[in-house]
Amino acid sequence: MVPCVAYVQESSATNGEVPPLTVVPTWIIDPIDGTTNFIHSNPFTCVSIGLVVNKVPVLGVVYAPCYDELYVAVRGQGAYLNNVPLRVSQTTRIQDAIIVRQLNFYVNLMLLYITAFAIIVIIMT
Repeated sequence: MVPCVAYVQESSATNGEVPPLTVVPTWIIDPIDGTTNFIHSNPFTCVSIGLVVNKVPVLGVVYAPCYDELYVAVRGQGAYLNNVPLRVSQTTRIQDAIIVRQLNFYVNLMLLYITAFAIIVIIMT
């Protein structure tokens, strides 16, 4: 551990609340981002690391080992995938855009049960 530097991990959260950021440089680390996927051998998992300085995100690194994809973003210097610059989409209409949002774990579980039930019903009929 480095003195005068803070660390925040998933395990740092108590009752689902993450400790507040301060002016101290803070590393935010999720060693297995997508834990449920990892447990079930789903390849959509990664290691996520961020650095916040003076409450401003300055660095983000995400490594997806199953795809050997390394995403790096540095404030003011752009974002890269495996050292290739990433570009912002030219899409201007929301209906032409792809928007992703993570569903809550329990919602995912409920959808899984509903899907499994529907498959069972289809197979039985």
